[in-house]
Order: sequence, then C-alpha cells, then structure tokens
Amino acid sequence: MAALIPAGVALIALKDRHLKQILVKVDGESILFFTGLFVLIGGLEKVHIFESLAAILSKSTLNPSAMVLALHWAPGLASGIVDNVPLALAMSYVLKDLNNMPGMPALSLMIWSLALGVDIGGSLTPIGASANVVAYTFMERNHGSVGWKRWLVIAMPPTILAMVLACGLLLLKGHYGWY
Repeated sequence: MAALIPAGVALIALKDRHLKQILVKVDGESILFFTGLFVLIGGLEKVHIFESLAAILSKSTLNPSAMVLALHWAPGLASGIVDNVPLALAMSYVLKDLNNMPGMPALSLMIWSLALGVDIGGSLTPIGASANVVAYTFMERNHGSVGWKRWLVIAMPPTILAMVLACGLLLLKGHYGWY
C-alpha cells in the first residue's frame, strides 16, 4: 500500500494523454503475483506456520553456530527457487519467533545470516530475485535464448563462492561477538 497509494494519487493528477501511456506499461501480472505472495505470507503467519518452523529449526540445531549456518544456507539455497523478497519476509517471522527461544545466537547475527544467504542465494536462478527476472527477460528478448542451464553454469560458481565467504565471515562475527 505504501507504493500503491502515492502511485494512484500521481495517476489521478496526470492528464488523460499521459495516463493512457502509463497504464499500458504497467505490468499487472507482476503486481498480482506479488500481491498474492504477500497475502499468502500473511495467511501462513496467522495460522502459526512460522512458529512451528522456528520450533523445528531450534530443535534441529545443536548450537548457536549451527543456527547461523542453518539460517544462511537453507533459506539461501531456497531463494534460488523462491523469489528472495517473499522468502525474506516469511523468514523474518521465523526470526521473530527464534529470538524468543533460549540458546539462540544474537538477533543481529541471525538477521545478517538470513539476509546474506537469501540475498546472495537469489542469484542462483533466473527466478531467485526480481532483478534476475527482469535481466533474464531482457536478455531473452534482445540477445537470444539464454536458458536455465546456461544461467546455472554461469551463476552457480560465483554464487556458491560468495555464500561460502559470507558464511565464514558470519562465523567470525559470531565467534568474536562483532554484532
């Protein structure tokens, strides 16, 4: 709503000739897609799915370092399949619930772990991040077929390397208490 209300006001303020040109360029499918994703996330939060996921995650990790690794790698790799924006939103509810459980690492360290994993992991596939979708579509339209296989061959090594480096830095951050 924070973006749609000002956009609506701006559209109302425009003259008729500009309004038609702008409305033709609006990507209604993307707006509906993201609206549906955020409604789904809100519904999952209301039925306490994220609390359950936090409980499972807290029971399956042995120590705070394992939690940092789990929050970095699991959502990071998942963001190659699921767009990283709604995944980060969903996992923020999990972090909120994890923060209230005993034996967890500092909240700031869990946030860094999740943010770096989801952000970097989104580079794995053409659908992992909104920017990837735009770039992939542009390349397909203007430079011929890219294909998933080619994307993965080019994107996977630097993505995994960046995730490994980020993971090492997160562990150092946790070990030395640099929150």
